[in-house]
Amino acid sequence: MLRFRRRFIAMGMALFVVAVGLGPQSSCGPAEPIEQSSSQPLADGFEGESLDSDSWGTCHWWGCTIASNKELQWYEPAQVTVADGVLYLTAEAVPVESPDGERFQYRSGMISSGPSERRGEPRFAFTYGAVEARLRVPAGKGLWSALWMLPAFRDSRPEIDIVEVLGSNTRKSYQSLHRRDRKSEPLAHTERNADLADGWHVYRLEWLPGKLRWYLDGKLIFTVKGDEVPDEPMYVVANLAVGGRWPGSPNNSTQFPASLAIDYIQIRPALR
Repeated sequence: MLRFRRRFIAMGMALFVVAVGLGPQSSCGPAEPIEQSSSQPLADGFEGESLDSDSWGTCHWWGCTIASNKELQWYEPAQVTVADGVLYLTAEAVPVESPDGERFQYRSGMISSGPSERRGEPRFAFTYGAVEARLRVPAGKGLWSALWMLPAFRDSRPEIDIVEVLGSNTRKSYQSLHRRDRKSEPLAHTERNADLADGWHVYRLEWLPGKLRWYLDGKLIFTVKGDEVPDEPMYVVANLAVGGRWPGSPNNSTQFPASLAIDYIQIRPALR
């Protein structure tokens, strides 16, 4: 497949606004503009030889897996690589032992603009604005690609899933807001697409006071409005998980190594 590379938007450029509808089913009318903040955006095209450690860490502040999900991978820095302007988060069927002695069947990669420790400062957090990334997801049962956001403050609870794709069915993508009250069901959407593993696709979240808008390849696919929309600083995570309650375990057809490829991530805070 011909690989199209969209080279990079200058750091000072005004936020690009796509002509989309005002609701998930609409295809006409302009999107509301997001005013660009004077604070520096995070726009990473992964042009260096390695990950920018000032902008990204390679584990969550609590550890290198999510035990409550029953995930089968442990995240390791060596599984995060950069080559030819692309970041790769690579899962391998190679056992690894965590520092506390727990054994994991797989090792994989993640990046986070959040803190490295429990009460640490996030590398990059913001309130309102836009996040956009160009991704190529892997196919295979048990693979779980995700681009999502968490609150900068440890004791807070909302979560925004910009996109999640299960390797068992890469014709579906999932978008959701997990609310502050964990007893409430998330506000969620399932988008049925062409096969997302066949090439590159652009995923975008626009976050305004009282409103969230999700886009896939420039098309508005989901909107959430109301008091449940977070109004606090949040940071961005991208990861390739393996196994767990939702995707299930890999099977004999799952090919390793498998990589979530990221062409770029842009985070542009808005004026408040």
